Amino acid sequence: MHDGQTSLSATRVLVSLLFLAGGALAQPSPQDRERQVNTFTSSAQSFSGIASEPQGSFVVVWQSLGSTGSDTSLFSIQAQRYDRLGRKAGSQIQVNTFTSGNQRLPSVGMDAQGRFVVVWDSDGSSGGDTSLRSIQGQRFAADGSLLGAQFQVNTYTPGEQYAAAVAKAADGHFLVVWTSAGSPQDDSISSSIQARRFDVDGGGGSQFQVNSVTSGPQELPAVGVNGEGDFLVSWKHNGADPAIEDPLSVQARRVAGSGAPTGVQFQVNSYTAGIQTLPAVAGDGEGNFLVAWRADQAPGPDVDPPAIEAAVFNSLGGTVIGEFQANTYTAGKQDNPRVAMSADGDFIVAWSGDGSAGSDTAPGSYSVHAQRYDADGTERDPELQANSWTTSDQKLPAVAMDAAGNFVLVWESTGSFDDDSSGTSIQQRRFDGLFRDGFESNGTSRWSQTVP
Repeated sequence: MHDGQTSLSATRVLVSLLFLAGGALAQPSPQDRERQVNTFTSSAQSFSGIASEPQGSFVVVWQSLGSTGSDTSLFSIQAQRYDRLGRKAGSQIQVNTFTSGNQRLPSVGMDAQGRFVVVWDSDGSSGGDTSLRSIQGQRFAADGSLLGAQFQVNTYTPGEQYAAAVAKAADGHFLVVWTSAGSPQDDSISSSIQARRFDVDGGGGSQFQVNSVTSGPQELPAVGVNGEGDFLVSWKHNGADPAIEDPLSVQARRVAGSGAPTGVQFQVNSYTAGIQTLPAVAGDGEGNFLVAWRADQAPGPDVDPPAIEAAVFNSLGGTVIGEFQANTYTAGKQDNPRVAMSADGDFIVAWSGDGSAGSDTAPGSYSVHAQRYDADGTERDPELQANSWTTSDQKLPAVAMDAAGNFVLVWESTGSFDDDSSGTSIQQRRFDGLFRDGFESNGTSRWSQTVP
């Protein structure tokens, strides 16, 4: 055999062995250090969200105290698009056109064509809700141009409407969920979980109540969409009820792609001691849903909670992977989980932690962590510290994953490698689903499972 053939054969064997060895060797690789998202740097940039399409382009949203746009009074909603190579696509965008009062806590969803929708909490409204906080939305084309005008999501207007979240299906229909102080249906005692489904052109259906159990407050909803276009809504329940095993629990209910609640409300957490809160939801192409949440007490091995717990459910709400603990570093607090899934069911859980097994060990400061899993729940690699900037707090992460398993983390940072040193900034860092070997071209290539 010629030397060239020997070398090629050896390379094939090496690559085969690497993949046969399983996910433990398929380490995620950062494509670069974290990069600053916001170009407007005066004052605080905070509470970021992210969404991507299957090929890997993505959009980041956040709230900004001030703006280079028309909203210079208080908090506004900002966005930045990126192409699939992680390059900024266009300039920073001011999302909201109604500028009176605060615009806060954005959430974003993106479809397979790259069209996206942003929803947020608004003090007031250009629509019919002038009582207190309302839920607002704005649709965008893939190139960042506006699709229609800013619109009011909620049709029920007494009291406050807040804590909005959105998920957008591949074909473009989307579901917005939020907390309402009251309800047009039967939950009028305290706060309820409300939802409204919109079609690809922005036409909205009727507002409806998601929760069927009405005792105590229902709040802090999250929503995910699967490959069938159906949704799972999850939220924190706080109140005793004979129909619920755990009064301080994470609950969920399925919503069909048509916008109708389906099936019964069910409890996500199986461990019932302490408070379960702050759920996050994502769906895969097989119809399954991942839910993660913060547990103020945990079954272990985290004996110093809060801990990050998670479980996977099928399209009918049946358990696929029972409750498990995502964080392996257990000292200090683990908080604010976020999740993403690929089309084939691989998934990632991200959170902020008080302390780290990595380089960010500054006492009393938060860092950003993530753990990847195969579709069967097997850990693909050790817990990952996302941030390389370690001064002060890195917290409140969000995560998105493309069809190939590459993922992007965004978070709020006190300080920056780049030019924002005024307050908090928004950072993003991209990771390959596999690993880099040093032979990449212009930072865009990586190992794949295709061997000539």
